[in-house]
Amino acid sequence: MNLYQLSDSLRQFVNSQMGTFENNSAEINKAFQDWKIKNLLTKRNKNRYPKKYELALNIVYFSLIKQLEKDLIIFGYWFDGEFYTTSNKSEYKNTRLLHDLKLPQSVWDSMIRGLYYKESLKPYFIE
Repeated sequence: MNLYQLSDSLRQFVNSQMGTFENNSAEINKAFQDWKIKNLLTKRNKNRYPKKYELALNIVYFSLIKQLEKDLIIFGYWFDGEFYTTSNKSEYKNTRLLHDLKLPQSVWDSMIRGLYYKESLKPYFIE
């Protein structure tokens, strides 16, 4: 395969990983490492392609992930069983409502927060 074909294969892989809204960031990164082993190494763990291909594919991977995160992921907090987000472009409650409650910092620090899939609120990355 040439670099273009590898990039396209990688794009399909990333879309399949994030398109399910199931995998968290660690699982996706692990799957990417497995993808690289399968596609870039021979059975004897020798590089099948020049090192610059791997470097280029790493850049493609992180670019794809960042774009999909922008489209599919939302940051937010859980408080009293409800999800609040810092995004102004969301159907979820905004954290301004929490700020209006004048919660002490200790309450903010104890809230579960992280990145979630917008559609399902399944965790993508939790602090």
